[in-house]
Amino acid sequence: MKNIYLIMMAGMLCSSCFMNESTSNNRHSEKEDLVTAEKKKVQQIKVADLPVHIDSTQYLIHPVGVYEIEEKRSKTRMGSYSGYGAQNFKVSTQVGDEISGNMNSITFQHIETGVAHELTNKDVRIISATFLRDIFNTTKKQLLVYQVIDADTNKDGVKNYLDQKSLYIGAMGGGGFTKLTQQGHELIDWKVIAATNKLFFRSVKDINKNGVLEKEDVVSHHVIDLEKETLTPVYYQL
Repeated sequence: MKNIYLIMMAGMLCSSCFMNESTSNNRHSEKEDLVTAEKKKVQQIKVADLPVHIDSTQYLIHPVGVYEIEEKRSKTRMGSYSGYGAQNFKVSTQVGDEISGNMNSITFQHIETGVAHELTNKDVRIISATFLRDIFNTTKKQLLVYQVIDADTNKDGVKNYLDQKSLYIGAMGGGGFTKLTQQGHELIDWKVIAATNKLFFRSVKDINKNGVLEKEDVVSHHVIDLEKETLTPVYYQL
């Protein structure tokens, strides 16, 4: 009889532990769902950095990006002046003749006239903009080369560093913003050789779209004569 009693007590304790653990797991799951739901409440505001100037040019460059804030956080910090100091509103960084960051566009403003021109109104992410100093020194042409993400190539709903990069070129001031890499190709690298006034770049087409370079994939080499009026990539094979 005593043994039966002990067995019943053990069973009740196990049942109680199971119920407590189940309840705890349910609460933990509900808490995670709530946190996830709160994180999804995101507002986007357009932010422009303070202007930068590249020496020898007549334009102020305003990098433009998107700053995301969680709705809950914005409510707690709204109206608190000290709260803004804890947030980083920068979308770009300038080092010499290159501006890099996570930019949606760039606005060029002429220093003398004040007239502003937006580089593009397309939904893109500009990783970098590089002024071709050597080309300016030899030809006086003011050109910028851009690394751009212009397509959601991995189909995850956002355009970011996980997607393919493309190469663009344009004139200082925002005119002639032109894509150089072929559609479906990812930029590998690029360089300018001042002695030739030419820009060289490599790109790869991921045939099976697995993100890994294989023998089936196609690597292409192109060159652009920057002295010409029309900047057209020409394919070359070694």
